[in-house]
Amino acid sequence: AEGRHGFLCVSAFVREIQRPIRYSPRKASQGKLRSRG
Repeated sequence: AEGRHGFLCVSAFVREIQRPIRYSPRKASQGKLRSRG
């Protein structure tokens, strides 16, 4: 279960990176803040 959860998280992260940051700067900002801690 943990392995699948991690894979899903990575997939979502990759999708967000692939998408243009300008598309949703607010969401991107939150993701970056959370990722860096």
